[in-house]
Amino acid sequence: MNIIQLKYFKYVADEMSVTKAARRLFVTQSAVSQQIRLLEERLECKLFYRRGQHIQITQDGEFLYLKAKGIISQFEGLRDELKSRGENVVGKIRIGSGPIVSKELLPDVVSNVLTNYPDVSFSLFECYSRNLQKAIIESRIDLGLGQIIRHDERIVAEKLFTGRQVLICSAQSEWHSLKSVSLRDLSKFNLIRRVEKVENDYFDKEIQENSSGNELQLQAMNTETIIPYVRRGMGVTLAPDYIINLLKPEGISVINLEEEIPISWGIIRDKFRLISKAEQIFIDSLKQKLSALLPMESNVDL
Repeated sequence: MNIIQLKYFKYVADEMSVTKAARRLFVTQSAVSQQIRLLEERLECKLFYRRGQHIQITQDGEFLYLKAKGIISQFEGLRDELKSRGENVVGKIRIGSGPIVSKELLPDVVSNVLTNYPDVSFSLFECYSRNLQKAIIESRIDLGLGQIIRHDERIVAEKLFTGRQVLICSAQSEWHSLKSVSLRDLSKFNLIRRVEKVENDYFDKEIQENSSGNELQLQAMNTETIIPYVRRGMGVTLAPDYIINLLKPEGISVINLEEEIPISWGIIRDKFRLISKAEQIFIDSLKQKLSALLPMESNVDL
C-alpha cells in the first residue's frame, strides 16, 4: 500500500466513477483500476462493487475513505509543516467564497497575511455556499467561507456570526420610510429575485407563496448585480444584512422583516483534515477583520 494507491482510491470515492477520477488525476482509467485492485489485494477487502453502470463504495471502503483523507492531507502538507517550525510559516491555502466576500472582505485579510508571512501563498476561488461543501469534500479547496446551509459528517463548520434577511428598496421609493414588513406583504412589492436558487429552501418557499407574479427576473447570482435595478426604482429585493453592510450601497433604504430569517455564516472545512499553521494564521486574521465589521459569535457547529 502506498500514497498513490490511497490518492487514487480517494478520487474514485469522491466521484463514484473511475472515469471521472482518472480525468481529475490526468491518468488512464486502466491505471486507476489497477491501483484500486492492488490496494484491495493488499488490504484483503473489497472497496467498491458495481451496480449496473455505477459503482458503490463498501463499508470497508467507507472506513478507509475517512482514514485516507487524513493520511493524504498530512502527507501532502508534510513539507510545508517541516518548514513552518519555529517562527517560519510556509504553505498554500485554497479558499472558496462568494463574489462579494471575495471582493469586499478577502483582499485586506489576504494582503495582511502575505505582508507578514511572505512564504504563504493563496489560491482564491469564487464558489457559492451551496457548492462549498462539495469542493471541500473533493479536496479542491481547503477552507470555505459562506453561509452554513447544511453539512454531512465529513464537514465541520465554525459559525462566526448570524446575519438575517432584510428588504432593500430605492431611497426614492414610496416604501423607503417603512420600518418593517412581513413576508405576507411581499405581494405588494415588485420583488426582484435571483433565479438560480441561491436562497435557502425555507426562504425560497416563503417567497414563492407570498410574492406577486409580475417580478423582474434576473439571471443574477449575487445581490451586487441587483442593487442598480433597485436603486432605479425597478423593484425591491431581499438580501443578507451583512452583504449590505459590506457593500454600503448608496441610494438604498433597508427595511427589516418581521419574520426572523437567520443566516449562519462562517468557515467550513474537512473534518478529517488537519488545519495547517498557515491556515490558522489566515483564520485568525479573518476573525480580526470581521470583529471590526460585525458582531462575532465564534461557536462551533459539528
